[in-house]
Amino acid sequence: MLKAQEEANPFDAIVRIDSIILQPDFFIPWQHKIQDRCSGTGLVISGDRILTYAHNIADATYISVTKTNADESHQAKILAVDPRLRSGPPDDG
Repeated sequence: MLKAQEEANPFDAIVRIDSIILQPDFFIPWQHKIQDRCSGTGLVISGDRILTYAHNIADATYISVTKTNADESHQAKILAVDPRLRSGPPDDG
C-alpha cells in the first residue's frame, strides 16, 4: 500500500468545477436574471466527494466536474454548503 501512495500523483485529486449560475432577484422575484458561468477548482476527498469554495456553486442550476487532463465531464450535485466558509479576508464587523 505504501508503494501505491508513493506513486499516486497528488494533482489527480484536483478537479475543475464549471457552474451555470442563475442569481435570484429579490426585488423582482418573478423576473429571472441573465444566466452566468463560474469556474473554479475542487479537491476530491473520501467517498468520491469534492470539497470546494461556496462561491463556485452558489445559486448554481447546473454543475459539472472534470478531472485533470480529462476530456469528459460529469454532472455533480450539492450535498452541503457552509456559507461561513469563504475565500477572502474576514469582515471587520
